[in-house]
Amino acid sequence: MSEPAIKEAMNCEMHFTQDEKLRRKYEIQEKARRDYISMMYNIEKGREEGLEEGRKEGQEQERHRIVLSMLQKGFPYETISQITGIPAEEIAAIVQSQAWPIKE
Repeated sequence: MSEPAIKEAMNCEMHFTQDEKLRRKYEIQEKARRDYISMMYNIEKGREEGLEEGRKEGQEQERHRIVLSMLQKGFPYETISQITGIPAEEIAAIVQSQAWPIKE
């Protein structure tokens, strides 16, 4: 304890912890600060997860749009699969989800 700053901090802590109201006020403030930090972290994490989910949904919708567009232009499932890398089974599922018949 040769450092004067450490001695002063320890004196303040000792004095501070003797006052019940002051200590309780400090504990409440610290809890509020930790809760706020946690809340901000969770908001940011949720925002990032939401953006990622939105990107994935957008990519999936674009895949569907491309498949349906190619089918409307008369491309067979096999050709669409070769060009897009989407398996023929998934192409069939996309067609079924649209509820309109397209020939394989």
